[in-house]
Amino acid sequence: MPGIFLTRGSTLRIPSFTIDLDNIEATTITAEVGFDVYPLWLRSAILQARQAKEVADELDRAWDGSGGDFHAELLEREIVSSMSAIVSASAALDSFYGSVVDRCPRSLQSGSGKRQRRRARERIIISTFQQRFALRNETVEQLRQPLKDLFTFRHIALHAHGRPEITIEHPRLGVGMSRKHVIFRAENAVAATSFALMAIAFLSTRPHHRYPALREHCGYAREWLDPLITDWERDHPTLGLTRPLKERERQRKGSTEKIAALGTYGESGEA
Repeated sequence: MPGIFLTRGSTLRIPSFTIDLDNIEATTITAEVGFDVYPLWLRSAILQARQAKEVADELDRAWDGSGGDFHAELLEREIVSSMSAIVSASAALDSFYGSVVDRCPRSLQSGSGKRQRRRARERIIISTFQQRFALRNETVEQLRQPLKDLFTFRHIALHAHGRPEITIEHPRLGVGMSRKHVIFRAENAVAATSFALMAIAFLSTRPHHRYPALREHCGYAREWLDPLITDWERDHPTLGLTRPLKERERQRKGSTEKIAALGTYGESGEA
């Protein structure tokens, strides 16, 4: 192998290195490369949320209540982009959770494998965040419900059924549609992306002092998180993602309120 190419987010580890002084060509190096993918999921969420918003704006301008083929095409494109953004946002948080666990001593991880598998994924994630980061109880509660709603949306996207359901009025268009048309719309795509960015950015500033490897990783993470947040806030300046979480919630209460409103669309957790 002529060499190793490392990209942003890669971690290089050399577990073994042997030098043969009598035969330099016989020198052996074992290299291992780790790669964190949650930054890519965040970028995917941002891209898809922006596309969803652009299509939604075009649909709103063209909407006259007739429901023609052109409107149907725009609505379908909004759903595709919104669904992709929401799944990407949830995947970013899930992948960030994996990166966190990788950098914490296994002996300090709580719960057996079977017990963990029986718990809802978002409960495992929030419990891990609570243990690995220096968070107040009120901050954990601010994260808990939006995370649960986000993963409920992901479940609906990935394990959807085709059974008929009672129609729901689309908030923007004012006509009855399926529950999925209401869930997978631009407003929720933007809210999901904002929440994923907000949560990961905030957590990266609060790693617990007991986990030096996690603290080191979070320091590197801020280097590429800050440009993503700055870029996102050009389109959404009122979200205040760079301010402390408590202040953000006070100034922009409900920045994730659309994604937290799943109860208005149907029974939470059913697909």
